[in-house]
Amino acid sequence: MFERFIVGGQLAQTYDDGTPVKTGDQFTSTIDLAYADPTRPGKTFSASTTQTIVDGIAQGEAHEAQTSKTPGVIDAGSLQLIGGNYQQTTRKIFEPTYYFVIPTATTVTGINAASGAKTSTFKADDGRTVVKIDYSGTGITVNTDDGAKDGQVNLANNPDALPGAYPYWIYIVSPTTKLANKTKIADKSYAEDNTNALQMDLYGGDGNWDIVTASSFYNTPLAKGNLDIDPVLNGASDDKGAPTLTFYDSVVYTSLEKDAKNNNAEVAINLPTLGDVKGSQYTFNLTGPITVPTDYTVVNGTGDPINATVLYSTAPQVITGNETQPDESGYVPASAITNWATVRSVIVKIPNMKANSSTGRIALTGTTDPQLSPFNLQAGHTGVLQTAFYGNGAKASVNSQDASIKISGKSMIKARYHYVDANGQDQYIDIADLNKFFNDNAEEFKKR
Repeated sequence: MFERFIVGGQLAQTYDDGTPVKTGDQFTSTIDLAYADPTRPGKTFSASTTQTIVDGIAQGEAHEAQTSKTPGVIDAGSLQLIGGNYQQTTRKIFEPTYYFVIPTATTVTGINAASGAKTSTFKADDGRTVVKIDYSGTGITVNTDDGAKDGQVNLANNPDALPGAYPYWIYIVSPTTKLANKTKIADKSYAEDNTNALQMDLYGGDGNWDIVTASSFYNTPLAKGNLDIDPVLNGASDDKGAPTLTFYDSVVYTSLEKDAKNNNAEVAINLPTLGDVKGSQYTFNLTGPITVPTDYTVVNGTGDPINATVLYSTAPQVITGNETQPDESGYVPASAITNWATVRSVIVKIPNMKANSSTGRIALTGTTDPQLSPFNLQAGHTGVLQTAFYGNGAKASVNSQDASIKISGKSMIKARYHYVDANGQDQYIDIADLNKFFNDNAEEFKKR
C-alpha cells in the first residue's frame, strides 16, 4: 500500500538571527525514516530536496460569464476574476486595484468584492463606464484562486442594444506584487490615468460581449436619476442630490433580411404627471426642448443623419392601443413653446429608418414641479414615463415596461446628552452611537 507524508508551511521573512530571506537563497529539506518492523532493526531511509527562493510573480486572469445575448435581459451574465495555474510563482497579490471597462451594450447591475474593498464607477474619456474594485490601503492580500469572490461585475443587456460584438477590457494595478501580465493599458483614462495598469488575460471569451436579435421594430424607454451612472429602466434619485431628472426613449430597427426596407416610426411620450394613468406621484417638467441625436447609431458607430420631427402639447396623448398614429391635435413645434413647464406630451416622428440601426437615446431633461413641491421634499415618490410606438401604420404598441425614476432619501437624527454645568450653562455631548437614520417621508421619529 502506498503512503506519503506531506509537511506544509510558509516561507519566513527572516532567518532565526534576523537576517532577511532574499531571492536566490536556497533551503534544503531532509527527511529520515526508520522501519518500525522489529525483524528489520536499524533499517533507515533518508531523502533531501533543495528549493531556491524566487520572486513571487502572480498572474491576473479574468473570465467572461455571459448567460444571455438578448437585449433587455437583466441577469445577462458577468465579468469576473478567476484563478488557476498559469505557471505563476504565487497566487497572492497584495492590495491590487481592478478596472472593469464594461461593454457599451450593457449596464452594471451589481458589484461583488471581498469585505473591505472599495468599489466605485466612473466615466472614461470616451464615455465608457468603468467599475473600480480597489484594495489599496486595506492590507488585503487577494488570493487569485478565490476568483469571483474578490471581483465580479454583474451586467444587464441594454434593451436598445443592436446586434453585434461589444469589446470590454479588465485591467489590474499591483504596486507591490510582480505580475506576469505584459500588455500595457492603451487608454489610460480607463484606469484613472494610471500608466502602470496591465491588461488581464482572459480565460474563456474573446474580449467581446455578444448581442443577438431577431428582426424587430420597437421603442424602448430608460431613465437616469442622480444616483445612476448610466440610464436604466428604473432610475433612482437622492432627494438631497441634484434635482435634474432625465428620461430617454430609443427607436430600434433590426432585420435579418439583406434588402430590408426602410421603416417609418412615430412615438408618443406622456411626461410623468401627478395622478396620471401610470400612477405618477410627482409632476415632471421639461427645462427645455428634448434632444434628438444628430445621427443614427449603428453597430460600428455612427450612421446617417436623423431627420426627425418633434412636436409638443400641453395635454397628454390619449392612448388606447387601437390607434395607428398619434393624434397631433394641439401639438406645436418647439418654437411655439414659451413655458416648458406646461408641456405634458411629446411626439417624435422618424421617417425612412434603415435596418440595423437605432435613433440612440432621445433625451427628455427636466425636474419635479417646484410649484407643487420642492425636489428635496419628494422622497418616496415615483414618476413614470408613458410611451406608445407606431410603426408603419400598425396599431400602437404600448410598452409593457415603463421607465421610471424614484426619489428617496435618508435623514439622520443625532443623539446628544444635555446637562447644566456648575455655572448654570447648558452643555451638550454628542452620542454618535445612538444616531439613527430614517427614510424621508416614510418614517417618523417618536419620542419615548
